Amino acid sequence: MTMPNFLIIGAAKCGTSSLYHYLQQHPQIFMSPWKEPAFFAYEGKRPDFHGPADKWVSSYTVTDVDDYRALFAGVTDEIAVGEASPAYLHSPEAPQRIQHHIPGVKLIAILRNPVDRAYSMYRMFFRQGREPIQDFAEVIRVEGTRMRDNWAPAWYYVHGGMYYAHLQRYYKHFSHQQIRVYLMEDYKTDPHGFLCDVFGFLGVDETFEPDVSVQHNVGSHVPKNQSVNAFLSKTVFWLAGPNPIRAILRRFLPARLGVIALPVVSLLKKVQQANMAPSSPLLPEVRQELQSMYREDILQLENLIDHDLSAWLA
Repeated sequence: MTMPNFLIIGAAKCGTSSLYHYLQQHPQIFMSPWKEPAFFAYEGKRPDFHGPADKWVSSYTVTDVDDYRALFAGVTDEIAVGEASPAYLHSPEAPQRIQHHIPGVKLIAILRNPVDRAYSMYRMFFRQGREPIQDFAEVIRVEGTRMRDNWAPAWYYVHGGMYYAHLQRYYKHFSHQQIRVYLMEDYKTDPHGFLCDVFGFLGVDETFEPDVSVQHNVGSHVPKNQSVNAFLSKTVFWLAGPNPIRAILRRFLPARLGVIALPVVSLLKKVQQANMAPSSPLLPEVRQELQSMYREDILQLENLIDHDLSAWLA
């Protein structure tokens, strides 16, 4: 059975969702229908995290190699076969597992200013009704406690942006030619040029132009009513996300369930969007605090990927 020949390893809130959907449009690329299987982060062991709603992580994670291979059963004559799991970037075990299963794989990482990434991740969890603390500065202070209490890694807003600490593990297991690191700013400046380079790295037709008019998983807003948003988020996830009960029902009512669920999900998302308002910008003093935390990691990352990142410290 087929295994992927490329992986998008992260980082979270850096454009991986958009890239996944754009690559899906390319006729020579096959993307797993399940966007974030996170197999190489949790192979052989179902995750058991203790943060709010962290049971979701367990429900969408693929831990068995045969189940993982089955995600690529639909591959025909595509040149590039891949998936996107941001959990791979911060997983200490993922690089070695990837090397074991697919040593010749190509790896793509997208990074953004780690301060902005941390705040964006926080806003997303707050928008979903999962983040119980409204003060971002306070959230930063309790991150160590959350790590000790075994919350899922996505809650580690600051730690998730220590890109050098995470990426250097991959450079120990794979050649530089196998790893392509992009900045989110590159995509925003020239999305078609960015995608052309990605296509070239994957060895597919570089002239193909996907529709990039829609951005995915954008998190610049927060809910006006948190209770309403929490209800809508959970309902949408149950209808559209990975769910074992729904998977069983589909065996008996596949067509009818799909016909009913899709318009309902679309309507709920519109209601959810109407309940959103622009979030407040990050306070300057908090930004400065985070920049100090990231400074050494950014300087090391510059040398690792040979790219000027001084703007992140401005």
